[in-house]
Amino acid sequence: MIDINEFRRLYEADNHTPGFYINFKGIATEYIIIKYADNVQFGRCGTEDATAVYYATLDELLNADQVDGINLMRDWAKVERIYPEGFGTFEEYCHYHKIEYKGELIDK
Repeated sequence: MIDINEFRRLYEADNHTPGFYINFKGIATEYIIIKYADNVQFGRCGTEDATAVYYATLDELLNADQVDGINLMRDWAKVERIYPEGFGTFEEYCHYHKIEYKGELIDK
């Protein structure tokens, strides 16, 4: 599992519009973070109960209380899986975007 600081580094290194899917232990719902040129979105994925909330910065998003009682800064240890949209792993994502890959750093 990637730690929050490594996620922040990879998020900031990509100048495209990446999406990052997130799964939490004990929650069947999948969530997504999407980086845009001038803001960032956090949302619940789904066809009937999707949500989308926008923030000016990643740090604002990480520190805010989200849908379903999630606070990413507080709950990062509960992240079961996080992966970049269109890629199975961060290693593939980094290779494609020519970003230095430092491995899946564990948040302790």
